[in-house]
Amino acid sequence: MTAAKTPSQRGRASRNKGAAFERAVTTTLRPFFPDVRRSRDNGSTTTTDTGDLVDAGPFWWSLKDDKSGDLGTPSVLAGWQTEAVTKAGSALVPIIVQKRRGHSDVLRSWTWLRLDDLVHFASGLDAPTSAQRWTRMELGDVLEILVGANYALDPQHHAAVS
Repeated sequence: MTAAKTPSQRGRASRNKGAAFERAVTTTLRPFFPDVRRSRDNGSTTTTDTGDLVDAGPFWWSLKDDKSGDLGTPSVLAGWQTEAVTKAGSALVPIIVQKRRGHSDVLRSWTWLRLDDLVHFASGLDAPTSAQRWTRMELGDVLEILVGANYALDPQHHAAVS
């Protein structure tokens, strides 16, 4: 029988799990955003919260290794979305990447973005800002759209040019 974990041990395990996911996403995004790195900013009261990643386009990245979102719990998802919009402000586009259970490939992670942002990236058209609904896609599909909209590098073309 194993001993129950203390709150401190559970907190440490959760931080380690989150950090591992951040490293995996950073590595996956590097071909698309060569300067991407994990943010060292924790959003304290003395700093501006830059999100979990920086130097990865005009986006405020929030990375979640949290299975509560897998359940589709509306209050959890709404909280993530509200936080992302608030912290991104008007200068950045909020993107939430959630680790997908049962898939080890980071490109299969669920990625949440606002529908009006998706319409803009995919077509170049501006959707009504009243359309603040969110949509979920796999990260690989989102990156393909961002490459097509020239917000990210095409790894295949970039490797051939370099």
